[in-house]
Amino acid sequence: MLKLSSGIVIFLLSINLWAQKSPSVKDLEKSGSQSLTRGDVDSAIADFTKVIELTSRLETKSRAIRNEFAESSTAVEDAIARDAITVVDPRTAAAYVNRGRAYFVKGEIGKALDDFDQAILISPYMSDSYFYRGTTFFHQKKYDLALADFERAIRISPSRFEAYVARGLVRLDRGDTVAAFENFNFAVKAGPKSAVAFYYRGEAHRRAGDLKRALADFERSMKLDAQFGFPFQGRGYINLENGAVDAAIKDFTTAVLLNPRLAEAYANRGVAYYVSGKQAEAQADFDRACALDPTMRADIDESLRIIQQKSRISKIES
Repeated sequence: MLKLSSGIVIFLLSINLWAQKSPSVKDLEKSGSQSLTRGDVDSAIADFTKVIELTSRLETKSRAIRNEFAESSTAVEDAIARDAITVVDPRTAAAYVNRGRAYFVKGEIGKALDDFDQAILISPYMSDSYFYRGTTFFHQKKYDLALADFERAIRISPSRFEAYVARGLVRLDRGDTVAAFENFNFAVKAGPKSAVAFYYRGEAHRRAGDLKRALADFERSMKLDAQFGFPFQGRGYINLENGAVDAAIKDFTTAVLLNPRLAEAYANRGVAYYVSGKQAEAQADFDRACALDPTMRADIDESLRIIQQKSRISKIES
């Protein structure tokens, strides 16, 4: 069976800083956030770019860009490098963070990191910037950089439960199960109504082989947010491992209905179909998973290899 992903759901955790004064900026931020939630990243990027244009006021020591955007991007970059820019409207930093999130979802990682860096330059004590940049580093498997950013986010906002979830994921991927559970337990305590916090603690339990606790956390996550697809995928994975193939297919189907871009759920449902002898349905799901995430092909091939090997062994023994 296939592994479950962690980066993208964490990344979509949203603390959107909507404007409080300017109706036009407020409408654009709200529209951008709604577009990002429904997956229309190009519209989100356009809206947040407009917010940046409307809220930015640049003051620098360079006459070339005093009080306005310079026509020369080089002049702006030079001023940034000298730490010469002060943005009067703090909403600009939030817009950079939100646009960076949209770029991440679109797969334009370099642009996402540029926006998070810019937000940090503008407002170095806003935890969002570090949290989302850390999530991007995590996605790149740059764990030291990710951990440093999550630590900074926690120092700025000690009760930010999703930062503890993210730090726990780094620890879990590094094999430090004890530290991972410390973070997940704190996240659940700090965010007792967070479906995400319970889901990831459940995933940690599943990886540790404690399926009973994993199932309890997945089902708690479902009760907290019935529209959150990941815990259904988690429960489906457990059902598949336990041989409850029909129940697994039902859970994976729910997961993809709630999140049509959840590649792992398609891939795992494909495995369940394959085991049950439904080859056409399995291939359709494998194709859909790889269309969403081409890196899934290697995991799918490995899962099928293991299943076929077990089947050969079973025939020999019988």
